[in-house]
Amino acid sequence: MAPPGGVSVLAARLANTYASVAAAAPKALILVTGYPYLFETPAATNPNFSTIVAINQATTALNATIAGVVGTLQAAGVNIEYVDVTAAFDGHEIGSAVPFINSTGPDAFHPNAAGYVAYAAALEAALPTKHGYDTDDNRPGGWGAGAAHLSCSRWTLGGGRSVVDWFAADLVVGMEQRLVEQVPDVAPA
Repeated sequence: MAPPGGVSVLAARLANTYASVAAAAPKALILVTGYPYLFETPAATNPNFSTIVAINQATTALNATIAGVVGTLQAAGVNIEYVDVTAAFDGHEIGSAVPFINSTGPDAFHPNAAGYVAYAAALEAALPTKHGYDTDDNRPGGWGAGAAHLSCSRWTLGGGRSVVDWFAADLVVGMEQRLVEQVPDVAPA
């Protein structure tokens, strides 16, 4: 369902949100992810074919809107980048042999543990070479010991910690610390 006012209202709201983030942290790199396709397109004989195609087309339109807003802000000088996650989820839609998206329950249509790993890998791929971030070492300019490491080897379910635990504890705390170190005018609340 489109938001009240349609795509133009959504685009304006996204632009305002991203611009607010940029204003609050003017030296930060803002990475904005798109959405994966929830379903693999079935054969045309599938009774749900038209519904699934419509959902996937809506995902394409949503991602294009997000990417368009990001592109407009980039052109205005905002340090922002769109990160496409569709390739990371390709072949892992709901109903696939190894889905990255929950199909039922309170987390239906949201990533499962493997889906969060896919998101992390897509974000990591956007950082190091394009923006000079070094996620794995302690050299000046690197993330350093104890800071956020997005390496997928860290995103396992070992040690009793879930991917969400890693994301909430290590990634967020590490990135907040990194912002404090690199951008003294931005401190976590």
